[in-house]
Amino acid sequence: MAGWALLLDYLFLPMINFMVIGLYLNAALPQLPVWLIIIVTIVLVTAMNVLGIKVAAGLNSALVGIQAVFIVVFAVMSFAAVSGYAEPISPLSRSATPTSNSPRSLPVRPSCACRSWDSTPSPLSPRRRATPPRRSLAPS
Repeated sequence: MAGWALLLDYLFLPMINFMVIGLYLNAALPQLPVWLIIIVTIVLVTAMNVLGIKVAAGLNSALVGIQAVFIVVFAVMSFAAVSGYAEPISPLSRSATPTSNSPRSLPVRPSCACRSWDSTPSPLSPRRRATPPRRSLAPS
């Protein structure tokens, strides 16, 4: 049974990741349909995997650099909002609803998709105790 769970995990997690990428980019660029974003992302990831590990490592380094730039931009914008130089963005504003297409709604849209398939067991998930074997193959 554990093998089937791992197989399903390997099948469903990439699907959910591509769906979340499609939803996020569609929220930022509403003129692009979600299905097109998903297909382009699948083609890019497949091409990167086919080209090899060195290409994947280089692209991963570039993505980490882009993330660092976004962290710096976020920190500067946060400092500007806290210090009073800019108006802070309220998560309770009307533009933060899941039906809007503003960048403020980005964390709201795919939250259900991210939690829809979670392979880590929670403390409340049912567990079966391992039953001891009826006979042992080890020499006595």
